[in-house]
This record gives sequence, C-alpha cells and structure tokens, in this order.
Amino acid sequence: QYANTVLDGENVPSFSDVEFHFHMTINQKKELGFYLHYKGPPIPKYSYYFAAKDNTPAPLDASWYPPAGISSTKISRQFTAHTIPEDTERCGHWNVFNPEQLESLLEGTDGTLMVVFQFDEDKMTGEGNGDLKFRWTIPNFRHHLCSPFTSRGITANNQLFVIRIDRKANDGDYFAFVFSRSQNLPPMAMKIVAQSGAVLGSVDKPEEGQALPPLMIKRDDLLRLVSPIDTLVVELIVFKGANPLEQLNNGGKFESVMSPAREAPKTAQVGSQQYVVVQDDL
Repeated sequence: QYANTVLDGENVPSFSDVEFHFHMTINQKKELGFYLHYKGPPIPKYSYYFAAKDNTPAPLDASWYPPAGISSTKISRQFTAHTIPEDTERCGHWNVFNPEQLESLLEGTDGTLMVVFQFDEDKMTGEGNGDLKFRWTIPNFRHHLCSPFTSRGITANNQLFVIRIDRKANDGDYFAFVFSRSQNLPPMAMKIVAQSGAVLGSVDKPEEGQALPPLMIKRDDLLRLVSPIDTLVVELIVFKGANPLEQLNNGGKFESVMSPAREAPKTAQVGSQQYVVVQDDL
C-alpha cells in the first residue's frame, strides 16, 4: 500500500547542532531506500540498521550490547555512509530492503519497523612516505554492531577500499578484512590490538599476487581482552607503491578520504531533490 512513497522525517539537531532529517523511499517493487539531508556539510560518517521492536535483554556475556528495545535476532545488516563528497548535504542508499527481507524481519512482531542510526565515533589516521600505516580506532567497540562495521573509505593506487569487521552468525567469532571491488590493490598487512596493548590477531603481507586474507578474532578472546567500554584498534600497512589521493600538510602524513572518487557520483531522485547514492558494495 506504500509503493511509490517518500516518507519524510522531522528535523532534529546533530551532535554539532546541524539540523538533519531522514527520507525513506518505497518504489514500485516495494524496495526501500534510506536517505539523509544534513543541512551543514560535510556530512559525518554514519551507520544504521533496521530492527523490529523487541524488549529481550542482551545476555550478560554478550560480545555486542544492543540498544534498549532491540533484539540481536531481529535486525538487518548494517549500512554505512563511508565515502561522501564533502560538498553534498544529501546522500543515502537506494535499495536497502526488498519486500521479502522486510517481511522476514517483521514476522512475529507487532509490525513496528525501527531505524537505529548513529553518527560514528571511529577515527582513521595514517602516515608514511613509503609504506603507509593506517590506524582505525573504534571506541566502545562492543557497543557497535558488526554486521558489518565499516571504516571510512581509503584510496591507494587510485582504488577505493574499506576495512570491515563482521561477526559470524554460527559461533560469534569476528573477522576483519579489506573490501574493494578493485583487483589492483597494493600488498597489505593487518593487526588488531586491544586497548591494553594485547594483540588479538594479525595477518602478514601475502605472497605477490595474493589478496590479504581475513583476520579472525575468537569471541572468547574478545570477551577476555576487550571490556564493553574498551577501544579496539585495527592497524593496516599498505606497502610501498601506494599513492593516496589526499595528503595532509604536516610532514607528508596521509589520512583516509571521504571523497576519493574521480568520476561523478551516482544520484537518485528523492521528491524534488537529487541525493548522492552511497554504494555499500563500493
């Protein structure tokens, strides 16, 4: 009954007192799109997921602590606006749910759909003139949904990639990996470090021509070494030959970029406005 509909949310202030609001679109195929209008660009990195209302509390030994009223079994995958042109104030994802996925999520509930949205507090920094060293810092890691949790976009050799941490459904273990559609990424190595300095895992530079394998983190190690309020750090080395698009003005340091694309971004019509489309699959 809501096909070809645009739902418009109320304006609310962000953490920096910039007003923003949401749009949800439902096309003829009843596929959902979700968009943000942020009235003071640049738009901060943000993530969100969909959830059915459920007051089941999280277990005391949970590796992820959902917000109140959210069940870990009645949620969608998480979407992240990881790469946004700096001068835009409108962006979003154009197909986040099809009718079958929505029906499955709401089955057995009162039919209330919630959008759990956050401006992400993680940071990505980097430095180097030869080998490039990136450091992705995630405060309060166990309060983040890893389904997946995605870093800001990074470019090397003119190719866009992100780091993602995902959680395995069967045993609750985690794995971190570099994600890109490009086949021309430079060689890399990765390490994950707890706030205490303990190393949870690492993967070395693979043989020439091989991709960096996922880095596995055992759930038991995470519970033992990372408290609910601890910071987790992912260290990524991009070996010599990388050429980031963005260079800072202090000592040749580099950082991740939010707008690395050289070609014009894709857009979608939402009401009377054009919105930049964030492609979660890059």
